[in-house]
Amino acid sequence: MGLAVMLHMQNKNVLVVGGGIIGLRKAITVAKEGAKVLCVSTEFCEVFDKETANYPMIFPKKKAFEPSDLCDMDFVIAATDHEALNQEIYKACQRQHIWCLTTDRKSGSDVSFMATRRKENLTIAISTDGKSPGFAKQYVEQLSESIQDADIEKLRMAIKKREETFKT
Repeated sequence: MGLAVMLHMQNKNVLVVGGGIIGLRKAITVAKEGAKVLCVSTEFCEVFDKETANYPMIFPKKKAFEPSDLCDMDFVIAATDHEALNQEIYKACQRQHIWCLTTDRKSGSDVSFMATRRKENLTIAISTDGKSPGFAKQYVEQLSESIQDADIEKLRMAIKKREETFKT
């Protein structure tokens, strides 16, 4: 259980530890939100360079994680396939008061990602508390498809009315 919030990642420094498919997906997710992403791993999956080519804010660095990698980081994602390393990263983040997401769900985690879809200013988000991300992704897609153009128009009108209210 947790508090559902949206983190504004624009210009935030994010460290992703792990160069596999999960680390790749998480790096792209935060880069799409405007974060500067340093990815450290002793090895990267074969599609890493190709998949991140359109994201100039993702910087892969082939090396082992060191606690000094946390310097100036706002958020950390531990996405390795080594539970002990994920736990080490999580504990190092705790000591430095940096929020950390561990993808193995065994090493502790301050946050979990929600399945999301956006239509203009409407964000639809579903969480299963990390227990079944595939289900959340499928269900949020179904909900997203149910949003009609008329719903978006109603949202535009509500936004306009709110903006007018705050002008006075």
